[in-house]
Parts: sequence; structure tokens; C-alpha cells
Amino acid sequence: MSISWSEHVKKYREENGCTYKEALQKASETYTKKVKQKKKPVEEPVEEPVERECLADPPLPMSEASPLIPTPTPAVSPKPKKLTKKQKLIVMCEKRGLDTKGTIQQLSDRIYNKSQ
Repeated sequence: MSISWSEHVKKYREENGCTYKEALQKASETYTKKVKQKKKPVEEPVEEPVERECLADPPLPMSEASPLIPTPTPAVSPKPKKLTKKQKLIVMCEKRGLDTKGTIQQLSDRIYNKSQ
């Protein structure tokens, strides 16, 4: 049975009286790797399905369904995205009938009549 690499290096160092670095370099010549055994797959017996008589009550029509069954709740709509400063200014310009092109500063000036 082979031993682990670290154990082999320690053993090689003790036997040859060399440094750990030298043992690491030279021990590879005499080391044999551990061989892992492959596990054999276990064969499970296949059972044939057995037909059974259904003892449960037949399903009720939808109009007579149990009131205990919860009705599906509508999905919650996602929160609306926040508008950027420029988008807010564009909306304000559109409401006032002003030109919506330009930089943030130009839009702000148009809204507050600074440059006109």
C-alpha cells in the first residue's frame, strides 16, 4: 500500500539525511501514487407498477370547489423606476410646451425663464 506524498517526503528525508527542499526534489523518483478504487454501481431492482383501485372521491366540478382552497392572488406590480434629473426636467418642459432638447442646465433655464 502506498503512502501519502507528505509522509513519503518525511520518510525520505529521515532515511537520506537531507534538507526538506532536497527531499521534495528527489523523493519524486521513488514515490508511487495511490490508486483509487472505482466504485461499482449498485444495481437497484426495478419494481413493476401495480394497478390500484382509487379510493378517493372523484373531483368536484369547479362550481362546487372547496372554499378552503385559496384563490390565486394577483402578482404585485414592480415599483416604477425613478426618473433622472434630466428626465424630470423634460417632463416639466413638456407640460409647459417648451423645447425638450439640450443639457440639464439649458432645460432648467427654460423652465425658470433665466435665459429667455
